[in-house]
Amino acid sequence: MFWKKFLNRKYSFDIFLIGKEKLDKLKAEGRYSCYRNTRATLKKLSAFMQGQPLPVDRITPQLLKDFAAFMADEFDNGHNTIVENIHFSDSLLHLNYYLAKKGRD
Repeated sequence: MFWKKFLNRKYSFDIFLIGKEKLDKLKAEGRYSCYRNTRATLKKLSAFMQGQPLPVDRITPQLLKDFAAFMADEFDNGHNTIVENIHFSDSLLHLNYYLAKKGRD
């Protein structure tokens, strides 16, 4: 039942707002390496989106493929960096799920 409601929401969090929350938490915890990696990924994603917001419900496999190609072309990122950046995006989706389940959505 929860998944049906979660997937049919009328709105969702912007991934950049979720990322900002994650950055704040990482900095407060003193996890500076994770903080820098997260910040770099958010900057790349923002460049890919040309500064536009990215609601989580707009993230599709095709968008992630396009983002991977963008990182390879624009930033000359290798396979491992691209996979790590895509993994970060996935962790934000899990955070969005958690927030929605807690009733913050």
